Order: sequence, then C-alpha cells, then structure tokens
Amino acid sequence: MFRQYSNILSHRRRRSKSSVQVLSAAQSEPASDAPTANEPLEIWAHSQPLDAEAQKQNGCFTTLTARIHKYDHVSQRGSDRFMEDLAATLNDEEMKLKSSYLTSPVGNYASFLYPECIPERLEIVAYLTELGNFHDAEQKETARTADKPEELVESPRAAARKKLLEKVTGEMTDKDGLEIIDCYRSNWLVTPEVPTAENCANLDDYVARRRLNAGIDVYWTLMGFAHGTRLGKEDQAVVRDALDAAERTMFFTNDYYSWSKEKRESKKKRVANVILFLMQHQNMSEEDAKEKTKELILENEKEFVKRREALYQTHSDLAPKLRKWMEILGAALGGIHYWCTNAPRYAIPDTPEIETTEDEADTSSQEDDSDDEDDEAEVDGAVNGVQEDEDPDQEPLWTPLVNAEDHPAVDLDASPLLAPTNYTGSVAPNQVHVELLAALNTWLQVPTRPLSFIKQVIHDLHDSSQILANIEDQSPVLRQKTAAHLVFGPAQSINSAAYMFVRVAKTVNCLNCPGMLDGLLEELETHFIGQSWDLNWRYNLQCPTEQEYLAMVDKKSGSTFRMLVRLMQSASMEGSALDLEILTQLLGRWHQIRNEYLGLISGNNQRGFGEELDQGKISYAIVRCCNLDPAAKTIILGIFRQKPDGAALSTESKIQILELLHKTGALQATYDLVRQLGRDIMKNVSELEITAQETNPSLKALVKTLGDLPTPTQE
Repeated sequence: MFRQYSNILSHRRRRSKSSVQVLSAAQSEPASDAPTANEPLEIWAHSQPLDAEAQKQNGCFTTLTARIHKYDHVSQRGSDRFMEDLAATLNDEEMKLKSSYLTSPVGNYASFLYPECIPERLEIVAYLTELGNFHDAEQKETARTADKPEELVESPRAAARKKLLEKVTGEMTDKDGLEIIDCYRSNWLVTPEVPTAENCANLDDYVARRRLNAGIDVYWTLMGFAHGTRLGKEDQAVVRDALDAAERTMFFTNDYYSWSKEKRESKKKRVANVILFLMQHQNMSEEDAKEKTKELILENEKEFVKRREALYQTHSDLAPKLRKWMEILGAALGGIHYWCTNAPRYAIPDTPEIETTEDEADTSSQEDDSDDEDDEAEVDGAVNGVQEDEDPDQEPLWTPLVNAEDHPAVDLDASPLLAPTNYTGSVAPNQVHVELLAALNTWLQVPTRPLSFIKQVIHDLHDSSQILANIEDQSPVLRQKTAAHLVFGPAQSINSAAYMFVRVAKTVNCLNCPGMLDGLLEELETHFIGQSWDLNWRYNLQCPTEQEYLAMVDKKSGSTFRMLVRLMQSASMEGSALDLEILTQLLGRWHQIRNEYLGLISGNNQRGFGEELDQGKISYAIVRCCNLDPAAKTIILGIFRQKPDGAALSTESKIQILELLHKTGALQATYDLVRQLGRDIMKNVSELEITAQETNPSLKALVKTLGDLPTPTQE
C-alpha cells in the first residue's frame, strides 16, 4: 500500500539502480554493537525545536525541550490515509470526516514522538501509530441469538484493526517489518488486564501492568524503525534504567492530561489512570492526586536526564547510535507532553458529568438544565428591558415577511466573493510561476499534496495582486481585456483580493510545515513595501536612481519568487540544501523588467501599444532615460503630470516619450539588461545543477523561451 509513497520522497532515488521498497529504503543500521564510539554523532537532521514561549502555552510544564519533525504534513498524510482506509473497511463514510487520534492544532503526534524519523518512513510510521491506538475497550462483544443464548463474537472495530494490519504489513518482508508485525500481534491485538487499585499492590505494580496495557514495546520498536536505529535485546539492557524513567514519564503525562475526560468514563468501565489509582489506593482527593501526578512527571523527567547522563559516563564507549537514541527520546518526551496539552482527544465533552446513577443523573441533569435556562432567561430579560411580569405568549413585536417554517434556510454562497479573482485568472493565467514551480520541483521534490496546495496559493496570490495592481494603476485593461474592477466594481474587487490573502494564509497554516507560514507572511510584507515605493514615485512624479529602482524590484517582484521557493523548501523532502537566493533575485528582476519592456514596445500581441506609459509607471527605461538626460526627464514627467487620472496617453505623447527613450539609449539598455539577466540566470542554474547533482532542462527551457524578445527597433 505504501510502496507508491516511498518512491516520491527523494530525488536520490532517480540515480539508484533499483526501485525503492518502503521498508528497504534507507535501510536501518544494524544493532548498535557494530558502530564504534569514534564515529561522528549527528542527531538533529529532520526536526526543529519548539519556541520556548510556545511550549509554555496551555499549561505545558515539561522541563524537556520538545522538537517537531520538519515534515509534519507527511505525518498527517499517514493519519488521513488511515482514516480513509478505516472508513472503507467499516463502510462508514462519516469516519472520513472525523479527526484522527494523532491530529492536533500544533502538529501530528507522530511528528513529536518520532522527531528524527527518516522522511521516507514518516507516513507509514504515523499510519501504524494510528492503527495501534485504535483500541476497543474490549475486543469481544456479547451477542445473543435464538439458538445460542450467549456467544462471544469479534467486534467490527477489532476485525477492522486486524484487516488494516494485514493490509499495511503485506509488503513488510525484512527484519524490521517482521519485528513490527510480531509486536503488534503480541501487544496491540490482545486485551491485557487494565491496571487498577484492585489488582495493583503499589505504584510500581501499576506501572508494570501499565506497560502491558499500553503495549509500550510497540512504541520502542516503531521508534527504532522510524529513526533507523533498532534496539536489540542487549541494547535495551544497557539503556533499561533510562528507558524505565522515560516510560513512567509517558504514562504519567498521558494520565495527567487525559484524566478530565477519563474520569467520566470511569463511571462505566475500568480506566487505567494514575490519578484514579492514587485516589482509590492512597485515599487522596482528586486535587491532591492531580498534584501528585504532576510531581511524578517532573520527578521522572529529572530522573530520565540523570540516568541518561549516568549512562554516558558509565559507558564511555557507548555506541553513537545508542547515544542518538537517548537524545531523541528526551525530545520525544517533551514533544509528547506539549502535544497532550493541545490534543483535541483530551477535550472534556460538553455533556454534564455523571455523578450518580444513570436515572438520577438524567433527572438532575434535566433539573439543572431548566435552572440554567431560567437564569439565562432572567439575564436576557434584564438586558433587553423585558419585565418579569410580561406574558411571553402575547403578540410579538415583529413578524417576518414570510413564515420561516414554510421556506428553507437561506445559504449565501461565495460566488460574488470569488467572481473577480476567477475572472482575472481566466483573463491572465499565471503560466510563468506554474512552470517555474514544476521546474524547481525537479530539485526540491515536494510531495504531491503540499505541491498542489502551494500551486493554488501561487494562483490565488497572482490573481489578487493583479486585481490590486490594476486598481492602483487605474488601468482599464488587462491583457487587452476589461480589468476586473471595471466589471465587478472596485469595492467588490478589493474585497475579493483581500479575501485571497486570508485564504492563502489559512491554506499554508493547514499544511503544518514548519517555517512555511512565516515565509508567506514575511515575503508578503516585503512585496507590499516594494509596491509602496513604486506607487510613491509614481504619485509624486519622482525618478529614483538605478540602484533605488533595482532595490524596489527586489522587494516587489523578487519577493514573489522568494516566497515560491520558501514554500516549496518548507515542504520539500530534500530540505533546503540548495541556496536559491541568487536565483530568486535574478528571476524577480528579469520578470519585472522584461514585462515593463514588453509594455513599452509595439508588436506584442498580449499588450497594447505603450501600455506602461498609459499607467504613468516609472519603469526601468524611464529611470535610465531620466538619469541620463535631465531635459528628457522634464518632458516625460511633465507629460505624466498632465495626464488625467485613469486616462490613456495620446498616441502622439507615447511616440514622443519612446523617441526620447531611443535617443538616450534607455530602451536599448533595457533590452540588453533583460538579455544579461537571462544569461545570469542560465549560469546560476548550471551552478545549481552541479550542486544538486541533477540537471534541470525544464528550468533552462523556460528561461530560453521567455528570453526570446523583439528588438527595440525605432519605427
């Protein structure tokens, strides 16, 4: 099932001699007796630490630094696929709409539990973790039939769990795969006894039984597989002390944050929770038990760090991969804690808590609800000026024109909101950026799902920016078609463009790729700063220096290309090893000055004659001309000054300005600059091909095609 996904994650696979199998890709290192202590230790390659302030939010009190995998969206893809498969297996379409066990607003649980997971394995690891946590309270249900009064039958959910395990492990044939299968069958496909105050003599006994109940060995097996460092029996014996403290930390952390929800369930079934255990076994109050659990978490975090340091000191020749395992485990414990503080699955249900029997609870609940409704009614009455003695059945003060019961509810769609941007996209499609995205993906290898979202983001930003640019330029046409603001009105067009910025931010945020939202917002800010200088010079009829003009272009146009690259690198399975800063700067300058040049000359089938001059833009050719010839500057800015707002220049005025641009050599210089920028881009692409060890014919072909420009011959 996952074989197809392993083959889209790394561009290195294209240089391999054989196809990559999901469990043979990035083969796990052997048990740690092979490596020597002198090997270099590289721990953090695929994760990044959480911001200290962010980690403290929502009452998170862990002392360990949490880390999250850089490709959290891949973890979520594994969870989403699990929910799709589960819905299909149970024949329950509504299951697809439910949130998975691992999902949270701050990231997928697998991204915290396996922060250094080999990227190629992250999706299947998340899927397997979802599968492991898909528990029934009991795997057998009691069914009564006519001929058999009582018979144990397997529940549909238990059967689905087994079926999905067979499906996902069908391709697992190597040692790691077989070990995972054995762990699942012996730990998560059985129903161990729930540890309670009745069957546990003390806290240590509770933890020992909790190990079996939680199937913790499966986590360690998955963690070893995820990080490419499998722990053999001898390895586990070496790190056992530190591992014990880590397990206690995990159990107590889970119990602490799940208690608010589980205490309701404890009225109906046995619940494994240390808070309940302390309350029943040591006669503690709920508050005291919660405080004691918090102390246990902090004590065991401290004990884990202490035992880990002792391990390093006692075993000076400790294999580097074992040391790496221990460091990752510390980050995972902090990540689990942070995830628990934000996990929707621990949210307290909205239904009132049951304190007595079901019959009594129903009665008291109804009474409480009625009391609450009375209180709310009193408050509403006071606020709205309604006297307590008013008759609620008297004639209403207002009646609707139609009876709501006889007419369906009105649902206003988004068609007016999207109409201007849809229209703009159809008139001026964003071909350059789309082709560039596809070409850059030769190197960056962004997975299909985030790539499609990035493409949509670029489309939306292009359309919204084009609408705003036409309004700011007071341009009546776009690619020789009526501009959107003259079709739908300026107000609706501005509203549509503003909405697009909100939509792209929401889209990027949902991808959960670290650094992606920051990249979007930072480059949008830079774009608007650059645009502000362009508008400022045009409004005040000021001519900047050549250096000032190029700095403006780097912010205005360059930001669009930097944004595209930053979005792709944030979602790339290859990371951001390639330095594309120079390329994005060159592309930004080339794209804008090339468009300005085409807007000045005739014979261009996409633009009208002298379109840039109609808008009074201070283009590169104008900047060059005005800085070379003060007399020409006076004439050009004078013509712009007399041009009525929104009106086109006369043909005679356009010809006069173009003659000045030819006479000073500014138009030829613009043509030469565009050609030089094209050469510089081709040179930079060749250098990047060497660094990436991969040619990029698509990118070179794109540059070559766009570099074919008409010469500035004077008619």
